[in-house]
Amino acid sequence: MMTQIVVLAIGFMTFVGLSIVVRELPHFARVFDATPFEITLIFAISAIASAVAQPFWGRISDRVGRKWVMAISLVAAAIAVAWTGLASSLGEIYAARVLAGLAGGLIPALFATIADVTSEEKRTAAIGGLTAAFSAGFIMGPVIGGFLTEGLSAEPNFGLPFFASGGVFLVLGLLTIVILPDTRPARSGAGPTADKAGFFERMRRHRDVRFVVPALAGAAVQFGSAGTSAVFALWALEKFGWGVTQIAWVLTYMSVLVTFMHGFGAGWLSRKIGDERALAAAMFGIVIAFAVIAALDSPLQLYLVLVVAAFGHGIGRTVSISLVSIYAKPENRGETLGLANGLTAIAAAGGPLLAGWLFGIAGLNAPFVMVACVATVVFLVVFIVLRPKSTSDA
Repeated sequence: MMTQIVVLAIGFMTFVGLSIVVRELPHFARVFDATPFEITLIFAISAIASAVAQPFWGRISDRVGRKWVMAISLVAAAIAVAWTGLASSLGEIYAARVLAGLAGGLIPALFATIADVTSEEKRTAAIGGLTAAFSAGFIMGPVIGGFLTEGLSAEPNFGLPFFASGGVFLVLGLLTIVILPDTRPARSGAGPTADKAGFFERMRRHRDVRFVVPALAGAAVQFGSAGTSAVFALWALEKFGWGVTQIAWVLTYMSVLVTFMHGFGAGWLSRKIGDERALAAAMFGIVIAFAVIAALDSPLQLYLVLVVAAFGHGIGRTVSISLVSIYAKPENRGETLGLANGLTAIAAAGGPLLAGWLFGIAGLNAPFVMVACVATVVFLVVFIVLRPKSTSDA
């Protein structure tokens, strides 16, 4: 239990630091006259670098321990954000963000640690607690970032939030080394030969190769969330004439709902109907929610349907990670979770690009229709391929 509490605290504080950076980066980049495309590229290159690096760091965590990967990632993140704050050109910001992405071994290591210390029956609730901590940190970070930028001096100080975030990461890295135990499962008798096997050969040796399905489902959830979030402000402006304050309230409302679904809804639904059916229900919820959003015509309808969207996102993200960890072989758990999170990072980068393109050429509702279509395909795959244990074992 103590290990879980420490991991939750690390996850929460990490996302406080990350969200400070996410809020301030676009404003800081404008100091160097960055165009909207160049600002988007800052986030995209970091996500792509993270997608490449996460399976590697996951495998390292399987071999040398989760805590060391966490510590290295946090210290590297501290260097990256401090470098961003000291940057004197847009090129330096790009380089710092690539470093931040390449050091992205923290998230799969956190998930793997939770999986190491929980039974399969309690896995989804425990991972839901961690994803809720992520969401809560992401809600709080922008408030802190705004205060650090504008609340301490008459002139905006764009560098201070990056240094504060770097300090948080550095302290967390040191505390990880001192406090967190090594939870890595003992490796099986395959020995060094298994380590030398190629990537696809190692994937083939998994206890259950169905891990690919929840990995893709988790990526689809993130693809839809990131894509529609990127165009939501423009959509709300055209649809309802909303300004910045109204849009901010809706996004906060959605974030709180998703956090609740992570922390309470996922574990409850998993106990009631099983992880496989919970994931199918989440994908079906996304289908319904985004199809309705594309057709609605009043703000009240939007507030109501966002409950269903939050159900799909919160349950889908949490349960997909839980299933990946359950289907993976314990000695390959870190690498498998790294692969799944790498796919999620690619989806997070690609979703906004495709949604923005569709918004421009096909109209304001096109991104939501796209997400509903993608979720429909994933729902059918999940429903057909992933059978509850009680069914498959009968």
